[in-house]
Amino acid sequence: MDIELQTEGGGHVAVVEIPPFQRLPAVVIWGVRTFTLHTAGERPADGALPVYREAFAFVSLTPSPGKPRPTPPPPPEVDRSAREVVGAAVAPGVPDTAAGPDGQQRGYVVLSAEERAKGFVRPVRRHYRHLKCGDQTTMGYALAETYARDPGFYGATFCVTCKAHFPVGPDGEFVWAGGFVITKDAERLVQNPGEEKVGT
Repeated sequence: MDIELQTEGGGHVAVVEIPPFQRLPAVVIWGVRTFTLHTAGERPADGALPVYREAFAFVSLTPSPGKPRPTPPPPPEVDRSAREVVGAAVAPGVPDTAAGPDGQQRGYVVLSAEERAKGFVRPVRRHYRHLKCGDQTTMGYALAETYARDPGFYGATFCVTCKAHFPVGPDGEFVWAGGFVITKDAERLVQNPGEEKVGT
């Protein structure tokens, strides 16, 4: 198929032939010149040639694989006193820790929305697996963001299958779910290499 190459201002450069693509390529390199698709849509409806306009291009002199991505500054220190409650509270800022019908506390303390908005030191992850039973639990966003802002904020988390709280951290009983496989080892589910413990 034929396409028209133009200067950046629309002046004619050449008509060239390219293979018949189903979708027009976004960029055409002709010799040492680079052109980008200027025609809107797939192909001009009136039979006119697709138009590519010259784009300013340059060669980077940085050797491959390039420079490392700049590291953003770390978020400010966590203010653990900046707290709020999700769920039921017995007083302002004090969660109702009585067990509900499903075994979970009626309320949980989390870092305040303002504190969580200061930045995370870990990814926000909502799903974790209990190594004792192998089942997965999903936590709410405010809890997940609190873990992401301050991984050591909690000392335990809840398992929906066991209906109780168990320890988190380096010696804890939970790993973040992320497509990993849990294997049985003498009636006990074990952590596979590379899985990250909840609370670390």
